[in-house]
Amino acid sequence: MKLIISALLGYLLGSFPTAFLISRIFYKRDIREIGDGNPGAQNVWRSVSRFAGTTVAVIDFLKGFFAFLLPYVFFSDYTFSYICSFFAIIGHDFPLWTKFYGGKAMASIYGIMFAMFPLPVLIGLFTGFFSIPFLKTFERGMAFGMITLLISALLLRVPFPHFLFALLIIPTIGIKKWMDLKTGRETPRNS
Repeated sequence: MKLIISALLGYLLGSFPTAFLISRIFYKRDIREIGDGNPGAQNVWRSVSRFAGTTVAVIDFLKGFFAFLLPYVFFSDYTFSYICSFFAIIGHDFPLWTKFYGGKAMASIYGIMFAMFPLPVLIGLFTGFFSIPFLKTFERGMAFGMITLLISALLLRVPFPHFLFALLIIPTIGIKKWMDLKTGRETPRNS
């Protein structure tokens, strides 16, 4: 029963269509039809407004954070936190509310990892954002931030199961990006 509750909670948290709702309600635009077509914080930032994009990123971050934290509060077992978090990513990537087309869950994954090991995540975010001007794109900056985050997590000796879970969920960002490009749901950007 705990497994079902964790999976359902994760999917429902993750599937809340933040980018779609903020763009639609406050800006009267369908984020899936503008910019690169991806219903995520980065496209909202580029195509709607920086404030809206930041708001989406913060809410999506909190979705991931609570997906990891709440099951542990309820059940005192990280197993259910991992299950809930994984289903939050699935919910974010494939939300029922928008015909199973969602974002790539980058902010949510950062939120999950922040709940597991906050200091390495702060180091990763800091280096990621500050490397963007040098690496020329947001994606490269965030990839560099993820690498820094993982190295920091190893050096700071975070719990090994948490580290392994991070290694499992980080590649889902690239897999979802590849799927969206392959199916033509997302338009490649030259940035």
